[in-house]
Amino acid sequence: MSYYIIGIGGTGAKCVEALVHLTAAVALDQPIHVLLVDPDKANGSVGQTQQTIGKYVEASRCLRGSAAGSPFMQTQWVPAEPLVWSPFANTQQPVLRDLFQYEFLSQQHPVAAGLMEVLYSEQEMNASLDKGFLGRPSIGAAVFANSVDLLGSSPWQRFFGDLICNDNDARIFLVGSVFGGTGAAGLPTLARLLADRLQKDGRREQFRLGGALLLPYFSFPPGKDPAQLQAKAGEFLLRSQAALGYYQDQLKEDDRSFFDSVYLLGHDSQPSVGFHSLGSTEQRNPPHFLEIYAAAAALHFFKDAAPRQTRTYMTARLNTKVLGWDSLPEGAALREPLANLYRFVYAYSSKFFYGQLQNQFLNERGGPLKWTTWYKAFFPKGQSQQSEEDSQRIFSYRERLVAWLQTIQQPQEGMKVHLLNTDHFKVLDTDGPNRTPDDVSKVLDRYKPQPGSTESGLRQFVHALYHECRQRP
Repeated sequence: MSYYIIGIGGTGAKCVEALVHLTAAVALDQPIHVLLVDPDKANGSVGQTQQTIGKYVEASRCLRGSAAGSPFMQTQWVPAEPLVWSPFANTQQPVLRDLFQYEFLSQQHPVAAGLMEVLYSEQEMNASLDKGFLGRPSIGAAVFANSVDLLGSSPWQRFFGDLICNDNDARIFLVGSVFGGTGAAGLPTLARLLADRLQKDGRREQFRLGGALLLPYFSFPPGKDPAQLQAKAGEFLLRSQAALGYYQDQLKEDDRSFFDSVYLLGHDSQPSVGFHSLGSTEQRNPPHFLEIYAAAAALHFFKDAAPRQTRTYMTARLNTKVLGWDSLPEGAALREPLANLYRFVYAYSSKFFYGQLQNQFLNERGGPLKWTTWYKAFFPKGQSQQSEEDSQRIFSYRERLVAWLQTIQQPQEGMKVHLLNTDHFKVLDTDGPNRTPDDVSKVLDRYKPQPGSTESGLRQFVHALYHECRQRP
């Protein structure tokens, strides 16, 4: 079995980022192959997720191993090459009429040209698509259907080619919004292309396809020029209603369905992100708690052992004013792993551990940890340079994780997010003493590296520290 996830558009990318952080605490038994899809090659949310995946991959290489001893960063992520695919990768100024050779059609195939004129306005046919589909799923669906070749060019050939030819039991998860342009166009189009390809090869029953469909959960003010073709938050609900009608038709009959499992996610209010962006690097929305739900849906889909059947999962919060662990699907199972993860990053990034370790690596003979028992045990001479570089890689990923956690914790539309206390070395609503890094350091003195182990000293130290950051009675 293998796991595949495709994040479509900015929302899909942000949900993938949330899953990356969850898998830093929850180890999966198989690698996750990941691909991001967006026509806007400079999309800020996609770029941020791309960086997060890169930093996770670099840090996890230092930590994975048979003798790891903890789940910390043991899930392997395998990015597609390239990680981000755009249908306009080789097009400088994509315009719909040029992509479908409207001028040629007008001369040689007037009926086809007339069909384009019926389906698309003059403004839509002439609009530049370099920053996305401008909230027009009808444009995106046509572009995706015309551009995606699952067995053709990169990254599709490598991402799905080996899967279709060699894998006998894969789970493929697509995530994106149904209210914008890219996600609304890409989710059904890519799912249908993949399902049809598998059906054509006679292998549809060997694979499971899942999808997380996000309804409107944020908004933004209108652009400066109302006449300009652009996504409009005021149209989100209407577009979502139309999209859901399409999915309902597709899911009515098993033989017509392209999804085996569907996760539909939304929120009663759509808080404004405070700015309007047509795309590019400025389109970088802050993390939202709903993306944790989407990541939890992906985990559920990957691990679900129930018999195959088309299904729609439902969940809801009992308390609309507070988001707590009991608000999340399988929140009880996620609570302690995520709390342990945050305790670790709090401890590791403190001056006591990361700061003094870096100092010691640079000044091995006279550093602050020279006579510390655990340092002498885990870091024999000759490992300083590699340990220093690997320690920096872990810290670099930690910065992205902490920024994400702290933003998720912010109150949203009068609702409190009551998960972690990001100001202190503890999780909310837990019993037991609040240990400091100094307390943990004293316990680490009792640890001894495994005899004859080929694992690096830093790897063994990190997993020991992670283990000691678990909740104590």
